[in-house]
Amino acid sequence: MGYRRADRDGVAVVEVHVERLDASEAPAFKRAALEAMDAGMTRLVVDLARVDFVDSSGLSALLSLRKNIDPAGSLALAGVHAPKVVQLFRVTRLDQGVFPIYPDAEQAVAELARA
Repeated sequence: MGYRRADRDGVAVVEVHVERLDASEAPAFKRAALEAMDAGMTRLVVDLARVDFVDSSGLSALLSLRKNIDPAGSLALAGVHAPKVVQLFRVTRLDQGVFPIYPDAEQAVAELARA
């Protein structure tokens, strides 16, 4: 499977183990992340360290998760390093107040665990 969930300090971390978060992968990714929310997790980190490309379907899945997260919860991204993925978030300005982005999952978990 291309996705793995680990719970750390009350924060669900969804690790994305695919290179492309595109139309063929977005539905499975979204299901994996929604399972964490359905299990009552209100703080979620999506680890994109292994992702080299995100298309509009992947972006839509991420935005849908943000919309569906508990209002008292939080959603952060981690490991956004691939040039095309960094560029996507910059061009869409989703890195400006929409998605907090951390260098790695550990830093994201530490920050969300404090919230």
